[in-house]
Amino acid sequence: MTYFCPACWKILPASIKICPFCGCDMAAETRSYPQRLIGALHHPVPETRELAAEILGELQYRPAIAPLLARAKEELQQRQPDVQFLVALLCSARDLGAPQQEWQTLVAQADSRLLKELIKKDKSKYPRT
Repeated sequence: MTYFCPACWKILPASIKICPFCGCDMAAETRSYPQRLIGALHHPVPETRELAAEILGELQYRPAIAPLLARAKEELQQRQPDVQFLVALLCSARDLGAPQQEWQTLVAQADSRLLKELIKKDKSKYPRT
């Protein structure tokens, strides 16, 4: 099993108590589950980032709107954005009630036809447009 520091996301051996990269005390992790999910939006494993975004939407954790949108903006700045991750970020933000104009601006910036189609595909789950 691979272990990651919850603060810097460096790979660590399971026996480490203090992260040698950032100094995080592994036993003293006190963030709530939604806060840890927000931190996982920067996880090095793409599937973990995507799952964190999806779970935040399912939990209806409205304080995640700003971090989801901010992370979508960061991803859009990448040379090759992760389309699946963008879909998860933007759909969860929309599902949580992100400001429509800000959400639409981000979707418009995503020039990937696939991204736009994936966001539109499930109107039953994400009825707001």
